[in-house]
Amino acid sequence: MKKPSATATPNDFLLEIGCEELPADYLPHALRSLQFSAWCQLDPGQGYRWRQIETWASPRRLVLIVRGLEAVVRWEKVGPSKAAAYDAQGHPTSAAQGFAKSQGVPLSVLQVKETPKGPCVVAQRAEPVASMLTTAVPAIIEGIQFPKRMRWGDGRTAFARPLRWLVALHGRQIVPCEIAGLSSERRSAALRRARTPWLSLASVADYLRAMQRAEIVLERLLKPTDYAPLPPPGEWASLPADPNPPKTEALRRKLVAVARAAGGQLDTGEEFEELLATATFLAEQPVVEAGAFRLEYLTLPSEVLATAMAKHLKAFSVRDAQGQLLPKFLVVLEGKPTNLRVVMANYERILEARFTDAQFFWREDTRTPLADKVAPLAGVMFNKQLGMMAENTARLETVAQRVRGRTDTALSRAILLAKADLVTQMVREFPTLQGVMGSEYAKHDGESAEVIQALREQYAPRTTRDPLPVSDAGTWLSLLNRANMLTGFFGVGLAPTSSEDPYGLRRQALGLVRILVEKPLPLSLDTFLTAALESWGARLTKPLADVRHQLRAFLLDRFRWWAGEQRYPRELVDAVLAAATDDLADARRRLDALHALWRDPARRQQVLFRAGKVVERTGRMVQSAKEPDVLGRAVDPSKFTAPEERQLWETWTGVKTATADWLTRCDYTKASETYGTLYPALHQFFEKVFIMDENPDVRRNRLAMMREIYDLYANRVGDLSKLPLPNDL
Repeated sequence: MKKPSATATPNDFLLEIGCEELPADYLPHALRSLQFSAWCQLDPGQGYRWRQIETWASPRRLVLIVRGLEAVVRWEKVGPSKAAAYDAQGHPTSAAQGFAKSQGVPLSVLQVKETPKGPCVVAQRAEPVASMLTTAVPAIIEGIQFPKRMRWGDGRTAFARPLRWLVALHGRQIVPCEIAGLSSERRSAALRRARTPWLSLASVADYLRAMQRAEIVLERLLKPTDYAPLPPPGEWASLPADPNPPKTEALRRKLVAVARAAGGQLDTGEEFEELLATATFLAEQPVVEAGAFRLEYLTLPSEVLATAMAKHLKAFSVRDAQGQLLPKFLVVLEGKPTNLRVVMANYERILEARFTDAQFFWREDTRTPLADKVAPLAGVMFNKQLGMMAENTARLETVAQRVRGRTDTALSRAILLAKADLVTQMVREFPTLQGVMGSEYAKHDGESAEVIQALREQYAPRTTRDPLPVSDAGTWLSLLNRANMLTGFFGVGLAPTSSEDPYGLRRQALGLVRILVEKPLPLSLDTFLTAALESWGARLTKPLADVRHQLRAFLLDRFRWWAGEQRYPRELVDAVLAAATDDLADARRRLDALHALWRDPARRQQVLFRAGKVVERTGRMVQSAKEPDVLGRAVDPSKFTAPEERQLWETWTGVKTATADWLTRCDYTKASETYGTLYPALHQFFEKVFIMDENPDVRRNRLAMMREIYDLYANRVGDLSKLPLPNDL
C-alpha cells in the first residue's frame, strides 16, 4: 500500500442519504441525531481533524457536510511501560509484540515516549481519511435515531424509510462505501417532476449550488451544539427549537404574505410553531397556496376548525385583525402544480368533510350538559394500576384542601368538570383539544367565567414555550393534575427511564416547575408531594418516603434543565441547589440575586467572591472534620485561646445578626454583601490559628464556629464553593 502523504490537506466531506419521503415530524431532530452520530464516528480523539459539522435535510434526503476534514487521520496509542515492553538487552517482550499486533503496526515503528505514567511504548498510525470513512459512513447512517424504523429488501438495514441513493464525496473524490445494497456515487436525485432525474456532482463545493439550481430547498441545523447525546425520541418534543432556521423562516414569510393577500393574517396560536416545523419538511420545493371553506362552519369553536385543518391537511388557519377566524386556509404544496384549481378543490372537499363531522360531534356532545358527562368517567381507565379517571376528582379536591387550607367554589367546580370532555365525541376525534372543548362546553352550559378559564388552562403549559395559566383556579388545577400524575406513576414504579418516558412525566414535571418559578408561587415541595402521595391510599406499591425523595430529585433535575434553558451559569445553579431547596420560587429568587452579582464584574469580585471564599474555607474544614467534632455543638467563647479567634467571633456575631435579618426578608443580595464582610477577619484567623488543635475541646469549638458560619449562608442561599473562585482576593 502506498504510504500516506505527510501533508494533511483539509477538504470538505459530503454525505447525502437519499430515501423515500420521511415523515415531516421526524426530520427536525433527525438533523441533531445525524450531527451527533457523525461526531461519534469522526471523533477528534481518534485522530480526525475538522472545523465544523453541518446537517441539512429535505423530505427525501439527509445531508451531512464536514468542513475542513483533513485527508490523513493520525492518532497515537499508549501501550505498556518501557520496562514491560523491553527486556534488559533491549529486545521486545511479548507485551510489546501483543501491543503492536493489536494496533496493526510492525514492532519497528514502536517508539518510547515520556507519559504521565513514565516512559511508555507508543504506536503512531496514519491512514487516508477515505479508507477510514468507508467503515465510518455506514456507522453514521445506522446511528441516526428515529421514533420508528422499518426494514426492506434483505432486512439487514433498518431506517425510517427505504434508502434509494447514497452520495459520499471527500473534496472531488468518491468515498467508497456500501449500505443496504447501495454503493456511494457522485449523483443526487433531482425533484420528482424534473426533466432530468439525476444531478451530477463534481465536488462537495458544488453540492449546495446544485441544490439551488435544481430548486431543492434544504433546511439546516443552525443551533450550535456540544455534540451531546440526544434524549430518547419520545422526549424530542421537549427539545428547544433552533433559532430562525433559514427554510423555516422563508416559509414563515411566504405564509404571512399569502395570508395578507387573502385579506387576513396568519393564525400564530398555540400549535403554530409545531405545525410550521412540520410543514417545513413537507416539500423540497415548497409553495404556499390559499383555499376557502363555507361560512356556516364558523359557528363551530375556532380551535376545532384550526385543529381539523392542522391534523388532517397540515393546513394553516387565517384570522382577521380582531382575531376572528376567517373562512380561509393555507397549505404547503410540492412545487407549483399545473392543475392548481383541481388540487385546491380537493383540499376544500376533504376539509369540508372533516368540518361536517365536527358539526355532528358538536351537536351530539351538547345534547347533554358537561356535568352529566362526569359520571361516565367511572368507566374510563386512567391506568390499570392506578384505577379509573373518576377517582382523580376526589383526590384532587383532598390535596387542594390540604395544601391551600381551602378550595374556592370555582376550583372545586373546575376539578369536578376537568376530565368530563374526555368522553365527548369531539375530544375522541381531536385528543389535543382536551381542556379546550371542556371550556367550550362549559361556556355553552352557562358555567362561570372562572370555571371556563380554569378548564381551558388545566393543561398549560403543554410545552417549554407555552404560556402559563393566568387564573388562580387554572394555576392550581394544572398543579394538582401534574402532582396527581407524577405521584401516581412514580408510586407504582412507572417512573421514566433513561430511554423511555411513555407517560410524558418529564414534561409534566417541567410544567409544574415552570409554574412554581415563573409565576412565582411559593409552595413547599415536601408538603405538596406528601399530600398528593397520601391521597392515593393503598393504590401505591412503593414506600411513600422513597417516592417523595425520588420525586424531589426529579423535580430539582427539571429545575436545573429549566435554568440551563434560561442561560443561568451552571455553577450558580449547582450552588443554589446545594442549599436546602423546598421552595422552587425561593430558589429562583436566590438564583436571580446571585446571577445579578455574577454579571457585574466589580460586584462579582467584591461581593460574590468574598462570600464564596467564606463558604469555601469554612466548608472545607467542616467537611474534613469527623462528625462528632461538628454536629450538635454550640460555640463556647470561653474556650477561645487566640486573639484572632475572639476577633472572628465578635465580627461574626454582628454579621450573623444582620445576615439572618436579610435572609428573613429574602433579600439575598444584601445577605451576600453582609456575609462577605466577614472575609477579612476569617482570612486573618486562618493565617494565625491552627484549627485542628491537639486539645479536643479547643478543636471542636473552632470547628463548631466554622460550621455555624458555613451553615447560615450555604444552607439557606447557596454553596458558593462550587463557583470558580480565585485563589486570592
